[in-house]
Amino acid sequence: MIETCLIALLGLPGFGRQRIRKLVTGSENLRSAGISNAKELFEFVCNKDNRALGEQQEYSLWLEAWEKAESILQECQTHGICVLGAGSIKFPERLKHIPNPPILLFAKGNLASLQQRSVAIIGTRTPSVDALELGKLYSQQILSAGFAVVSGLAKGCDTLAHQLSVAKKVPTIAFLPSGILNLYPKSNAKLAQEICESGGCLLSEYIPRAEPQKYFFVERDRLQSGLAQGVFVIETDLDGGSMHTTKFARRQKRKLACIYSREQNWKIPAREGNSYLVASGQATAIFSTRELDLWLQQLSDAPLADSDLLFPSFS
Repeated sequence: MIETCLIALLGLPGFGRQRIRKLVTGSENLRSAGISNAKELFEFVCNKDNRALGEQQEYSLWLEAWEKAESILQECQTHGICVLGAGSIKFPERLKHIPNPPILLFAKGNLASLQQRSVAIIGTRTPSVDALELGKLYSQQILSAGFAVVSGLAKGCDTLAHQLSVAKKVPTIAFLPSGILNLYPKSNAKLAQEICESGGCLLSEYIPRAEPQKYFFVERDRLQSGLAQGVFVIETDLDGGSMHTTKFARRQKRKLACIYSREQNWKIPAREGNSYLVASGQATAIFSTRELDLWLQQLSDAPLADSDLLFPSFS
């Protein structure tokens, strides 16, 4: 019932990840409480969180949230979507250790792929011809080295990385800025199906039919970098969404690498993000397959996850 509790709480005003996190950690938490209905959830939360008494006095709101949560779980079962609550043994290990970890994940596909070593491959939705060629070369090298690929199912660089993974039958994980049953972008619906069929997985923090919201894109960026050992940038300008992912990567202590060249004709506005990350010492410059080999070796030698466990594992 922990998943029902989490979905219900996330559907109530005033309950965000940080507040709910306090309810799922410690000796007396939501799972150990054995909650089975809305009344028990209401009483448990009010006992643990005095703010709830003042903010959510109407029990009817809690009953409505609980019933909606049960409906969502039924829909997930119908469509083969797994719901992974905080503390689940199937919850991706690396995501337990990042700042602001997810409370809940909706997953469709091969859950085992979430525990593999992986690289997040990211970049602009409108890559240049050169970037596509180099991105294909280096992405194939990453796949051949045994890494799964993490990306965001967006057009451009994300699509390239996912398609190459599917073609090689290597698991690829797509983090969505929407619900799994409301794919974004819709033009990649067939690719999403192929990802699941080829041993990969679709992931989302949001209920299955959630519409994409502007801030969802930034929120999912932290999960792309958080799941992976390292982040590889194909091409981005200074204002590109990929720069959000690189910022999260640094906070999460993930290794960064960027396609780079010292040739003057390579330096165009569309690649200013790459140039900035390399010049500032935040990312390893990838000039050739040799540099990428060395960077991938560093990832292979690193531990799968940090030791500071934010969520306990429950059997």
